Amino acid sequence: MKKSLKSLFLVLAASFSLIGSGCDKENNMPLYEDNLIESLDALNTQEIKYLGRYTKTEVNGKNAVYFGFTNTGFELFVDVKSETNSLSMSLYSELLGGAETQYLKTYIDGKEDKKIELVAGEQEIELYKNLPAGKHTLKVLKLNEASVSKLGVYEFSYEGEIEFYSRTYKEEPKLIEFYGDSLTCGYGNIGTPDIKTFRTQDEDGSLTYAQLVADRLGYESSLVAWSGIALSEILAPYGVDMMDHYNTVEGTIPFDMSKSTPDIVVFNLGSNDDGGYENLTSEQRELGIQEFIHNYEIITTEIKNANPNCVFISCYNMCFNIRNALVDAIEEATDNLNKKYGENTAFTLKFQGNQSGANGHPNLMGHQMSADRLYKFIVDNNLNK
Repeated sequence: MKKSLKSLFLVLAASFSLIGSGCDKENNMPLYEDNLIESLDALNTQEIKYLGRYTKTEVNGKNAVYFGFTNTGFELFVDVKSETNSLSMSLYSELLGGAETQYLKTYIDGKEDKKIELVAGEQEIELYKNLPAGKHTLKVLKLNEASVSKLGVYEFSYEGEIEFYSRTYKEEPKLIEFYGDSLTCGYGNIGTPDIKTFRTQDEDGSLTYAQLVADRLGYESSLVAWSGIALSEILAPYGVDMMDHYNTVEGTIPFDMSKSTPDIVVFNLGSNDDGGYENLTSEQRELGIQEFIHNYEIITTEIKNANPNCVFISCYNMCFNIRNALVDAIEEATDNLNKKYGENTAFTLKFQGNQSGANGHPNLMGHQMSADRLYKFIVDNNLNK
């Protein structure tokens, strides 16, 4: 019989009774506590662990948890009691810009399980089937960027005997947040050079340099990225303005920046600003560069006000070599941060270019090279301490 997770579980213990904890074996200290959930509602964001930025709103006439940025999703903590079981999700898949599909990826205990294709509109999908008996961490990630796809989660349902938990951490997991363009979204990273247009099937956010670094560090991630986005509207009047998106849930709905508490922030911007530079007058170029630097300060000030210990890394040249004027602007913005907040607040990092994916974007090797370089930089400079 299929059971709605909005119904009450019958339990002998009181609400949220302690059922287990993770342990730091080296120091014999508990890392978290798991609590059995009596009444689990997908809309109860206090009990369901949603990843990245999200909000609760009405989607297609129904209340939903709504998100769109790359690698947003959720985790479920379960104890499977029966051999035959399944877990499903009722959702709304919103597709934009001519996209016909978007994709989810599921994980069991940190290992990739399967990729799920979604079409437009309301649908119910099976996330897991016949999970092994025992306790598991289940994760679902949205692989495509918010410019072409958004997702509303209505509710979960299940078959078989499964218990669900909320999790309370002794110390909140560390967070690395990325602000970027198509490079951070993973545009074309699983495509081939002969593909000259954008397709959702060629993009996998879970295999970007950003997610690879977060996973290797053991950090949670937040990717605020959008293909075509630029930091200066003057330099790139044809594109998407980061200043309209950086403080949103998914590109349109305002986000309270004080709720995001990254330990490390990575900027990978400049490629789209570079694209408009050539067609501008000298005066426009200078104004655009100054706007680029000024907008860096606006975003970093908001982040720093909420997170005094946060550090910044500005990366560039992941796809192609941006012009020296923009590299100099990134260096100046970095110097300004260090003067304002103290030495070793901000850093710059040059990547090695790669255009071997779809439509001139980096392929998986390019993302792996950038991930290796960024991870090494973070560790070598003790920024993960």
